[in-house]
Amino acid sequence: LMELCGNLIDNACKWARTRVRVQAAPVKGEAALELRVEDDGPGIPADQRAAVLGRGVRADSTLPGQGIGLAVVRDIVAVYGGAVSIDQSPELGGARVRVRLPV
Repeated sequence: LMELCGNLIDNACKWARTRVRVQAAPVKGEAALELRVEDDGPGIPADQRAAVLGRGVRADSTLPGQGIGLAVVRDIVAVYGGAVSIDQSPELGGARVRVRLPV
């Protein structure tokens, strides 16, 4: 969990202009937990969201990084039978990464 959260929060802080939000909540009607990490940065274009979960893939190379953080998140979540999704934060405007894990 520390590796998963560390990668997500590191990415959000790297790309945020001023705000990062981290939330965790049970999923209503399911035995699952959803972790949401979102920021007010430029976001990830819709056509690149699935790709950035792959090793070495980066949506933007203007900041330092190796392009493995989200792939590590994807691999950890898969081991626990969960799912990762990326969309746009409706409130902050940047990227929102949602991780759903069974409890």
